[in-house]
Amino acid sequence: MTIRTSEFYKLFVLGFIILSLTAVFISCGGGEEETTDSSAPNGSSLTDEERAALFGSSEDTESSNTTAANTPQTNNASTQTSPTNSPAPTATPNPIVTSNDQAARILWAKLTECISVDVQDVKVDIALDNEWIAMPSASSPQEFGTWKIDSYGNINPHNKTGRDWNKFIDSACESDDVKLAATDVLNKTDAISVLWSQLSKCNPELNISYLESEKDQINGSWVVRTTVNSNDDYGVWNVDRDASVTPLNARADEVWKSLSILLVSGDDKTDELGRPIPHQLPDNTNTSTNDSQNNDSVNSTAISKCSPVIRTNTEAQNRVYGHLSSCYPNASISSVIWDAGLHYWIIVTNENESSSTWNVDRDGTVTPANSSAETTNDLADSGQC
Repeated sequence: MTIRTSEFYKLFVLGFIILSLTAVFISCGGGEEETTDSSAPNGSSLTDEERAALFGSSEDTESSNTTAANTPQTNNASTQTSPTNSPAPTATPNPIVTSNDQAARILWAKLTECISVDVQDVKVDIALDNEWIAMPSASSPQEFGTWKIDSYGNINPHNKTGRDWNKFIDSACESDDVKLAATDVLNKTDAISVLWSQLSKCNPELNISYLESEKDQINGSWVVRTTVNSNDDYGVWNVDRDASVTPLNARADEVWKSLSILLVSGDDKTDELGRPIPHQLPDNTNTSTNDSQNNDSVNSTAISKCSPVIRTNTEAQNRVYGHLSSCYPNASISSVIWDAGLHYWIIVTNENESSSTWNVDRDGTVTPANSSAETTNDLADSGQC
């Protein structure tokens, strides 16, 4: 009994120990599995704490780098968008013209689009603060008017000639507002030559030394007149820089109109003495030889057909003798005088026992000046000597 009890006790203790160990084993194995399942769902045996300890510093570094890399982009974006949020300041332009030479070059550059001039042909004076007035110099070959230039290089015409030139340049040099002169009138000699070339076509006896000229300081043109040494007065004239000619007094206008006398044609009218009636230039041609393109042809036609011109005392007395010779072949000339005020010759003739006084115009017209000359003239005209 005792032996049996003792064996049973041993078996009980052994079974208890085995059960205890089994329970302990099962208890420990199930907890590790739970822990693994809860801490590493991706199958990793590392817990969250272990993962943070191993990889936390690397992830923080990458996060810091990412933040640092993104920061300049944010700053750049804000910098780029900031101008749209606030208005940009307006810059004040700096003056580009500060001297007469620079102002001259502004006009020179504009003019050379159409003509060939030197910068020395532009004269510049200061007008007001930051403004200049530019015009042709005394040696300029062209009259291009007066211009105003400001300190920023803006250029505008300042008179009519300048405005015409501005239109001419803006039209690519094709407008009719400007007529380029081959040679402009630049000095006294030029002005005298221009007038003489016109007058001498019907007054070839005119010596160019009998003309003198002075510059009109108001408008820049030239005033030409005959000298006291001339045997005739050809009037006072204005010669512009473009070579246009304008009579300034009654005598010049009379001389100017005489240039339009034409020879008699079939349709031309004559006066009571059979002389051609002068063809008067239109009113607008009395102011300039260059007012229109047709004027040049009118003047050239008129001048090329001037009536016969008496130039000297000898020619005047020969004209009278020729008028009387058919009835008074022995007539003699006792006196020949040029009347500069009336612009004709006064000639005294002796025919037999009488004396007659005659006037001879430059166009060769002989007119009796006293009663004796009228009687002699009637007889000579009738041919019944």
